[in-house]
Amino acid sequence: MSQNEEMSHEEQVQVLFQHIQQMLSERFSEYKVDGETAEHPLYGTLFAFRLSGDGRSYSCGFFLSEIIKKLQATPDPERWICSFFYDKIDNNLIQGFPVPPESEEDAKRLLEEKILPTCIQTVKQEFPEEAVHFDVVNNEEHGPMLEVGLPNIKEGNNTCAFPLTYLYALHHLNRDASEAVVTMIYRLMDEYEEKVKA
Repeated sequence: MSQNEEMSHEEQVQVLFQHIQQMLSERFSEYKVDGETAEHPLYGTLFAFRLSGDGRSYSCGFFLSEIIKKLQATPDPERWICSFFYDKIDNNLIQGFPVPPESEEDAKRLLEEKILPTCIQTVKQEFPEEAVHFDVVNNEEHGPMLEVGLPNIKEGNNTCAFPLTYLYALHHLNRDASEAVVTMIYRLMDEYEEKVKA
């Protein structure tokens, strides 16, 4: 890849970042909006934004890859981005981005004692009638993964899996990692219902 192509990509990323920051400034005019970009070793470019004012601060981050998917798949991706901040404001979730653990042991403890239990508890609350199966499995390509199975789905795909590194990254973007799991379970259910109807 030439230097010009690299610069072109960087410029495109910066233009998109500034567009989102400007959009947030317009939608949340009572707050000051600032942000930054960063690079994740596995998941690429990250966008992080913070709304602050009147002693309150609301922070949330996004994977560039998921923003691009939303741009391609939804008529109003800005509404999706804003929804995270509306949720934090409505629930008074005044918090900065989580401080990264200082050691691998601390990171492991965070996963085992907070992130995974929260995912499991949220799924059980969201699907109380389902006998949901949970397991942590090792994948050769993605490493340790949270596997979630729906035994009631008898035909087709009844399992989804999430790299623990992905759930961990969501947590540090100040996102609820369990939302990704719940969303995928609904997708499995929808696919099964479509197959049954066919």
